[in-house]
Amino acid sequence: HLVGTVGSWFLFDIVLYANSLFNSEVTSIIQVGTGGLKSDMLRTLIILLIMLPGYFVGVALVDKLGRNNVQIEGCANITLWLSIC
Repeated sequence: HLVGTVGSWFLFDIVLYANSLFNSEVTSIIQVGTGGLKSDMLRTLIILLIMLPGYFVGVALVDKLGRNNVQIEGCANITLWLSIC
């Protein structure tokens, strides 16, 4: 159980931190503001709003599917969709 938990969190951290590090490259298509900190904050907000529905779906399905299955599916979906982008 420990190896599975550590492995899933490790993969989740890679995906999450890579999204944070390359946020400006991912959202460079979206022209928000003139640059600077305000534009970076708006781009980060856009990424968060894109990811927010997944959290709500996870909360809604946690009792129906089980916590382990929700975590596995969530990590797999985040990895899939962010690797496509």
